[in-house]
Amino acid sequence: MNKFNHASSYFRICIDKIEDINASGKVYSQRLLKPFSFYDIKDLIMKIEFVLDKQNFPRAYEQKRSFNELFIPTDILVADCLANGTDKTFISNQKGKEATFDLYVITRRNTTWQGYIINNGKKIEFNSVLELLRIIKI
Repeated sequence: MNKFNHASSYFRICIDKIEDINASGKVYSQRLLKPFSFYDIKDLIMKIEFVLDKQNFPRAYEQKRSFNELFIPTDILVADCLANGTDKTFISNQKGKEATFDLYVITRRNTTWQGYIINNGKKIEFNSVLELLRIIKI
């Protein structure tokens, strides 16, 4: 039985500050034991990728290669299943000062993400992280 599912294991991205092309804020999810902060978009993407890898959901279709040391953030506490993660009602009550998005990563093919994002009740699909960034315009 899968411990995670796409409908419940989304990431709520709360953007509290936008300066030029940088955004910072917090991420909430039942996939986490507590929310984590991000200080720019690269940090956000790297930390979410870390959670996806740690939980192996959705499973990556390719092996990653790197010439750098592995990225292991120390401020992320990952849940082993949704029942042990952050409360769903608590997550749904969180709002960013500048913007709030619900991110659903459905697959990870071609070393990128595919899924959809919900912004102000509007569902928008994306086929890559770059496309996702264009959608949220940060």
